[in-house]
Amino acid sequence: VWRPIVAAGLEHVRDENDAGVAYSAIRQNDRDPRHATLFALLDRHIRENQMLRDISGIVLRTRTPQLYPFEIFMHRAISREKPDLDSNAYYHPDVPFPGIKAFLYFNDIDSGNAAFRYVPGSHRLTFARLRFEYLKSIRVARDKKNRKDPRLSSTFEGRQWHCLSRGEEIEFQVYGVSQSGKACSLLIFNVMGFHRRGDFSGDRPRELAATGYRR
Repeated sequence: VWRPIVAAGLEHVRDENDAGVAYSAIRQNDRDPRHATLFALLDRHIRENQMLRDISGIVLRTRTPQLYPFEIFMHRAISREKPDLDSNAYYHPDVPFPGIKAFLYFNDIDSGNAAFRYVPGSHRLTFARLRFEYLKSIRVARDKKNRKDPRLSSTFEGRQWHCLSRGEEIEFQVYGVSQSGKACSLLIFNVMGFHRRGDFSGDRPRELAATGYRR
């Protein structure tokens, strides 16, 4: 069911960030009838995964975690000579509080085709983490003062305001672990921790479905 849809998506990958890594996305909220069967299968598969629900309930401290709409992402390396301005290529937390995401790999993913990287233990609220959140708040305030939308900026300081710079990675001793997996592997992680998309070293694409739970 998913193979021809993903294959069609890969034909339309585009380098929106001029970052050398092109991607295409299919979203459940778009309600495209051509993808209804695929999203119905994904929805049923994830909702029936009791382990994922139990983990989400514990992390979110609720008995009724709510499932995010699904998104399907397809990435492919276009050029490794361009600077990568995609915020997902830098270590970052999604939020400053616990949350759960799940990636379902559609193809074999390893360090050669940008396997997801996660920093073990980085979901804990430590003094170093509080310092990072404080520095991040300063970056956001500075961007607002300059009347710039950080999401539209073409510089690291503008677009990666919520990410760790390379200097901060060293300061906070950030060492991510590559999360390789075969097709149909389900990866579960706390989005409060630092994570990023891996790097491409070849031409193999990266195909996965993403969802998660919230309170």
